[in-house]
Amino acid sequence: MQLTKLIFITITSLCYILLEPKVYGQNKIKILDFQTNVPIPYASVFNKKKQFGFYVNEYGELLVPNQISANDTLIVSSVGYETQRIIAGEFKSEIYLKSKTHILNEVKITPRGGEISLGSKKESTHFVVSINKPTLRNEIALLIKNDHRYRGKIMSISFYFSPQGKPKTPFKIRLYSIEEDFPKEDLLRKDLVALGNNKGGWTEIDLKGHNIRVDENGIFVSMESLYGLKKSSFYTVKNMSTGRTETNYGQSLGLTDEFETAIAYQRQFNGNWTSYNAKFPSHLSKATFYPMMKIKIKLDE
Repeated sequence: MQLTKLIFITITSLCYILLEPKVYGQNKIKILDFQTNVPIPYASVFNKKKQFGFYVNEYGELLVPNQISANDTLIVSSVGYETQRIIAGEFKSEIYLKSKTHILNEVKITPRGGEISLGSKKESTHFVVSINKPTLRNEIALLIKNDHRYRGKIMSISFYFSPQGKPKTPFKIRLYSIEEDFPKEDLLRKDLVALGNNKGGWTEIDLKGHNIRVDENGIFVSMESLYGLKKSSFYTVKNMSTGRTETNYGQSLGLTDEFETAIAYQRQFNGNWTSYNAKFPSHLSKATFYPMMKIKIKLDE
């Protein structure tokens, strides 16, 4: 019987231990929309000086570890909102974020029924990457190139997940414009959280209602892990490079060798982008691997 080789790579650059929440006598701090007073789920809260972030859950509740100092500056952000910088010692029971004002040009699409896919074409892979450690909020972005300069509206985005991870764990979808081959502006105007399916394979997310058009140079497609949301999303795996058993969280993202070259990045807690690719021992493969992501476009007439 042929043995399937599954390689799990651990992305490690930022880890910390979440301690029991205790913030100046308060158990919870809520992140709320300034106008509607509605909680903002999965917001990012980052301590730049000490290089770690905090867990904001699906109810917009901020659980802060007690090792922060009163004079630490915390950066609070979420897609579609203005970023706030707050001194930890000045925390109140609520933090309000103001919505960004965006003026969008009217987009007129004359459908002709033609749709194309850009990005990865493979239907399966034996190589995967563990998206994060249990306390690591990691983000991986791939530039979907538009070499033929197609014009049209993005209908959906797809990611390939291995069933060996926990594909049904929630994750954020991000889309970015391009500036000098780097992700630049958030194109989605609100947070978009999705789930995979238990059987793995391609997970397709509908984007028709977001009116995002593909740039003639392409678009950055990204998935951001939402760490520590459910105990059922933790799993153990044996790292074939080290032989050690590791605890991981969330999805195992498929990797592909179909691109001779590609542009991909990773970052943690909305920090700086660093180049990303994966290479394996030469007896397994001599290729360079990139994340399996793709978009579907409805072409203009």
